[in-house]
Amino acid sequence: MTPTQDDSDPDRTEYTQEDFAIGDTVVDREQDDSEHVAVVVNRPPMVAEDWEAYRVDGEAVTVADDNPDYDPTANVVVVIYPEDLEEWGIEWDGNDPIVLADAPTGIAYAFPPGRLEPVGTYSPKANNTPNEAEATGTDEDLPADTETTGSVPDGSDTTDAGTADGADGRSNSHERLEAIANIVEELNVDDVTVDSLEEVVVVEKLGEAYAIDTDGSVDADDLLAQRLDDAVSEQLD
Repeated sequence: MTPTQDDSDPDRTEYTQEDFAIGDTVVDREQDDSEHVAVVVNRPPMVAEDWEAYRVDGEAVTVADDNPDYDPTANVVVVIYPEDLEEWGIEWDGNDPIVLADAPTGIAYAFPPGRLEPVGTYSPKANNTPNEAEATGTDEDLPADTETTGSVPDGSDTTDAGTADGADGRSNSHERLEAIANIVEELNVDDVTVDSLEEVVVVEKLGEAYAIDTDGSVDADDLLAQRLDDAVSEQLD
């Protein structure tokens, strides 16, 4: 859920789409990381209540739905993070709008303009974002699976043995999920949650959720999903 904006700040400027130019660098006012900038790449003539941000169980969620504290009739501002531009490999000078249909799935995000704060101008040759801290964690951090051999004597009660094996399996699974969570938390995402019941790590970035299984597989096929998969594979496999 989008955090409620702070109306107690009398100096807070309420921007409209017209206040942003292509190539402006901006920060999300609702995030704590004020140094993680994005770049304005398009200013489409579409209001927040008409722009589909993502889907939940097949139902469309608009930018206005995801940002109820902002004007639903304001035209959205579309941004891409510099690291995603770099990974995409596009040669872009920051002057002309990017055709969104050409962008890889999952890297362009539409915001209500009031949620953004302009901070500068994009330079293709400059480092527009802080260096990402290297993710930590290796196979040595994970407990080794222990296999036991031997038969159970006839008439023995196997309940305790089965329960212990199940508990060990759940413990190993949970610790692996925790290790995955520690890795992806370093990738400039908004939120990371370990869902022990479903045995997945849920990663959220700008309203989109990605589930990572214990084997490191991600339930999506866009650029961020690939980055998550690569990071987990490099650190754990």
